[in-house]
Amino acid sequence: MSTAAVVLAAGASRRLGRPKQLEPWGDTNLLSHVVARTCQFPVDEVWVVLGHDYERILDSIDFGDVGIIENPEWAEGIASSIRVALDALTRLSRCDKALIVMGEVQNANKVIRYLIALVVGLVLTIVLALVLQFIVGLIQRA
Repeated sequence: MSTAAVVLAAGASRRLGRPKQLEPWGDTNLLSHVVARTCQFPVDEVWVVLGHDYERILDSIDFGDVGIIENPEWAEGIASSIRVALDALTRLSRCDKALIVMGEVQNANKVIRYLIALVVGLVLTIVLALVLQFIVGLIQRA
């Protein structure tokens, strides 16, 4: 089983009045930062969904090996980006799972580490419960 990370970055940044994706972030811009962090996740592929200012953002950022998905229906909202991304992954990706990443989440690594810890904790809890159930069964037979 393999996983694709999909960075959603198709919005218009209406409140900001300019592409949030290109806002300065350290020595780069916000979207480049998020994409670089996402590439560090334990995933097999990384994709970015662009919409508003598609050409400008595409020309401003070196995406390297990251796949680009254009969402021509970006004005419909985030659901359209998810729909377009899943459709593209079905056609273009070899992955069977998708991790959706918001393009404006600066500290995504912390969120992913927390989620992974949560899943690992849940798995360990299930394993512990099974071990305890086994021990109780042994005690009852004795």
